Amino acid sequence: MPGVSLVEPQGTYLMWLDCAGLVHRLGDRPLDDFMVNEARLWMNAGTKFGGAQGGNFERMNIATQRATVNEALARLARAVDRL
Repeated sequence: MPGVSLVEPQGTYLMWLDCAGLVHRLGDRPLDDFMVNEARLWMNAGTKFGGAQGGNFERMNIATQRATVNEALARLARAVDRL
């Protein structure tokens, strides 16, 4: 997905998405606003865990059915494609 990459997980159900390329494309628009209002996803902002350094990251909980994770990723991909 252009602008979004996965940080290789280390045995957890919490996935970190590096959205640095996406943040660049959003300009002044906050990443959280894009996730909620365009992708229709609610994730944890990286700033809650890493201060300003976490600003390009979103944490996604995948402790659910595979179909739910696939739907979330499809929503994100569609929103990114609309940029």
